[in-house]
Parts: sequence; structure tokens; C-alpha cells
Amino acid sequence: MAPPAPESAPWTRLLPWIALGLGAYGLLDGIGAGSTPGSDECMHSIAALRLFELIRLGDWSGFWREFHKPEFYTPLGRLGMGLGYLGGLEFDAPRTATAWAWIFTTGLCIPLTRRVAGGGAVATLASTLCVAMMLGSWLAVSYCRGAYLEGWSAAVTLLSLGAYLKARDGTSRPWAITCGLLLGMAILVKATYGLFALGAVGLSGIFDLVQRPKGVAPALLAGNVFLGALLCLGWWFVLPLPMGFDYGALHRANFVEYLTKAGALNSPGPGFIFVAWAFMACYSLPIFAAQVAGLAWGCKRWSCPATRMCAILGIVGPLAFVLYPFRIDRFLIPTLFGGCVLGSTILARFIWRPDGARQRSLRMGLLLVTVIASSSLEAVLGPGQRWVNPFADRSVPAGGPRGTQALLNQAVTHLNAYVPFLWIGGTGTELPPTLVDWTLYQTQRVPEVLFKDRDDQAWFWEEPTGADGQPWTRGDFQEYTSSYFHVLVLDPPDPRSRPREFEERYADWMTTHPGFELLATETGTLDGQPFRVRVYRKLR
Repeated sequence: MAPPAPESAPWTRLLPWIALGLGAYGLLDGIGAGSTPGSDECMHSIAALRLFELIRLGDWSGFWREFHKPEFYTPLGRLGMGLGYLGGLEFDAPRTATAWAWIFTTGLCIPLTRRVAGGGAVATLASTLCVAMMLGSWLAVSYCRGAYLEGWSAAVTLLSLGAYLKARDGTSRPWAITCGLLLGMAILVKATYGLFALGAVGLSGIFDLVQRPKGVAPALLAGNVFLGALLCLGWWFVLPLPMGFDYGALHRANFVEYLTKAGALNSPGPGFIFVAWAFMACYSLPIFAAQVAGLAWGCKRWSCPATRMCAILGIVGPLAFVLYPFRIDRFLIPTLFGGCVLGSTILARFIWRPDGARQRSLRMGLLLVTVIASSSLEAVLGPGQRWVNPFADRSVPAGGPRGTQALLNQAVTHLNAYVPFLWIGGTGTELPPTLVDWTLYQTQRVPEVLFKDRDDQAWFWEEPTGADGQPWTRGDFQEYTSSYFHVLVLDPPDPRSRPREFEERYADWMTTHPGFELLATETGTLDGQPFRVRVYRKLR
């Protein structure tokens, strides 16, 4: 029998934490280089800002109304993002909070990896490699530097797994109830990702009920986890205090709508799963191979609960793309740690095979050479460039072009914070009106900017049509715009060379609108190209 791998020296146990510190510095340091937020970021950030400002003002009745307001997304992750505003109201505030959530998630991976790897030098190396995978991924760097919910979902998912393992180790009722509460909270961060956590713990519990492992009371454990989840989800979906039963009905309706949204999407078929799994690599093909091998190894060690749950998440995450193909990359983040934990463990076991220090050094050197060589090849091929250099390329997904913030700062000086405005241009994603709201609030601090209700849309996601199903005429457009006091037009209407004919037509119609006058024209550059924003004011 081969001798076991030696124990690591006490100081080497600090290596994963040192790696975490270095990776955290790199993640946080690059936040300021990101462009202005796009549509999804602004949506979450403005919602977080409303919650934060109500807490700051001490308006708790207003806070609970806002927290329970029927919306497509559940509010808990946005509440976490609001912590970023403790450092100011700039665009980087919620991004910084989300980055810290990912750093926290990565830190939680260290003890989980040590448990899966089994301790000793293998566990130390595996947890260090896991940190490198989590903080070296262009996918994680991109989205966890942005104001997205995925990083928060990953944190709550990992916390719920940890609570389940603690409860299982000692058949602890408090930990089991805590696990249930955390599973409910995972739903309240983002419903789809919460189901991943629920599935991982649920399948693991079913396995224990069938196998009846020694020293574990699976029925008691399952009952207490269910109790915790029932307390949390019953509060949200039945009686969301301090509101009433009617809000619970609204929450249930929104939940069903959210989960059935994918029914209107066309799945590209089973082959899409392999594309999704390929994204789990996020760095280079050897790492992808290690993660696939780690998942296979995890399935062989199904009796180990920590390994089992990592394997479930590592497999279920990509499978979810069959239902939700429109979020191919972002959907992987809440389950990314499963592949990282198992992939780093299998790499560490390969490197630290008990056959001498010289052979281990050769295997480590071979791994480094392979990773660096494959990364260079991917860079030469073109698309791989963004895998190789995540800290420089696409630092924030779907953000505005360079120069957007300066142009907006100039434009909002002409706006009245108490009256509604309409925004035309920007394709509806990189320059949403919520970004103008945010910029306006930064400069004027008028609460009405955040809490105003818009009966009509303040931008055009797609070309609007009349009751007859036909596109608007000039008269329809003029009638619609008459309900706004200001109309801002980006000229040319598209900063990313994706022109939409109706936006160009509307921009032209505004020049001869009989109900508006040109108030100001602000000029600037977007991605190095000259642009201007024309601000129209309604005639009194």
C-alpha cells in the first residue's frame, strides 16, 4: 500500500488565506475601471438604493412597503447590495458590496475544500487551488464586479450547505433549522438559484433517508430543515409581516411568473449543456478537464455528503441552461464553487501522489506549463483573450460605452428632478433611464427621483405599436411624448453600432415636435466617437 501524503507544516495552512487576500485585492482594485452600469445593474442598484435611503432616513414603514413591493425579483440580494452605499452613492458602491460577497463565498470554500480533500498537505494545496479558481475566473471577475445577484446567491447557497453539514455532523436541531432558514433566504435572494440550493440539500437528505448512515438521524434532520424553510418561506409567501395576506398572494404570483418565464424561450437543445460545462473552466482547458474529472470523482464518492452536494451543484448548474438559455454565463456563478472544490481536489491529489518530492515537483511544473501554454493558445485564437485577461477585458458586462458618465453629468444639469423625462437612444440596455435617475440623484439628492412612480415606460425596449398592431405614426409618438416634461435624445441613437430604425425615426421627429423646444445640447465622446445629447423641454 502506498504511504499516505505527509501532513502540511502549520504555516502552510495560511497559504489559501494568503491567496484569498491577493485575489481579493485584485478583484476590488479593478472595480473603478468598469464602465457605467447597464440596464440590469441599474435595476438592481436603484432598488438597493431605495432600501438603503429609507433605512438611512429611519422611514421603517416606507422600508417595509418597498421591501415587500411586488416585483419580478425578490429583494434580499438587493438589500445586501445596499451595504455598498455606506461608502457613497457612486456607481461602484453596489459593485463593491457584490465583490465582497464573492470574496466571502471564496473564503467559505476553504474549509469546504479541506473537508472534501480529507486534510493534510492535499487539503492545503486543494484549498489554495480552489481560491485561485474562484478568483481567477473571468466569469466570476466580470459578474462579481457588477451589481448582479449571482454572487449573493452563491454566498447564501454555500452557507446553507455548511449549515446542513454542521447539522448532519452532530444531529444538531439549531443548525438544521438554520439550514432551512438559509434555504428560504436563498429563494429570497433570487428564486431560480435558491432552487439549486434546495435541490442540493434535498437530494442529499433523500440519499441519507435511503441509506440510513450510522450516527445520522435523517428523518429528524429533514424535519428540522423543513421547519426552518417553512418559517422563512411561510413569512414571505403567506403572511409577509408587517404587511398582510394580500402581499403574500402577490409574492406567490410573482414567483410563478418568474419560474415560468423560460417557457417562452427556445432551448438550443442538449448540445447546449456541453457549452455550459465548457464555461465552467473560465480560464483554460486543463482546468476544465480537472473540473470534469473532479465531478466524476465526486460522483464516485457519493457517500460523502460534502462531496455529494458539490457534485450535485456542479452538474445541476449547467443543466439549468436547458430551461434558461438566455443567461448562459451568469447562471453558472451560484454553482461555480462546486466544480472548483472538486476540480482543485482532484488536481491536488494528482500532484501530491505519495511517490516522492521530485515527482510531485515535476507534476506541478507540468500543470503550470500546460495552463500557461493553453492560455497563450486561447489568446492567439481570439475568443480566449477574455478568458486569459479577465481583469482587463469586459470588466463589467453590458456596461455603457466609455465617456457615458461625463456626458450624463452634463445632461442632467438641465433636468428638473420633480418632473418625468423620456429617454430615446442607447438600445435600451447600455443607457437606460434608470442610469439618468441615478446620476440625477447623485447630484441633486431629491427623493422624488428614487421614489416616483412611472405610469408609462420612460424608454423603448422595442418598437411600440398601436391598438391595431401597427407601429406608431408621428401623431401617436407626439401624443405619447406630451405626457413628459423633458425628452432626452442620444444623437446618433446607438453607441454600439446596432442601430434601431424606429429610434432614429423618433429622434428625427423630436426635431419638429410642435410641443417641445430644444433646451440644450451637450456633446461628448462615447468609445472615442463623437456623440451629443439633445435635451427638449415641453412648451408651457
